[in-house]
Amino acid sequence: MEAAQNFMELSKQVVGFIYPNEIDIQWSILIVVYPYITGLVAGAFILASLVKVFNVKELQPTYRLAMLTALALLIIPFVILSILIKAAAAVEKGGIGRQLKALFARPLK
Repeated sequence: MEAAQNFMELSKQVVGFIYPNEIDIQWSILIVVYPYITGLVAGAFILASLVKVFNVKELQPTYRLAMLTALALLIIPFVILSILIKAAAAVEKGGIGRQLKALFARPLK
């Protein structure tokens, strides 16, 4: 709760962009999550390749879930990143309301 209040106080002082070295960011969760997600993707691809490449029939029931998990965890971060890039560009232009409506009204480039 105290961290949220500190962030709100600091955010009032910021004009323009916030860079990671300007405020205190809790990197501990990011450091833990990145290898975890990477391990999930790698493990899912290994399971899927064991079924299709090496014909391990015992793992056939896990193939679809493994492939779906691996592809979702690879694609979703890029979609989120492209949305955030467009939102940052809209903020930079100054027309945040109109730009955000346009952001979700047209397909991503």
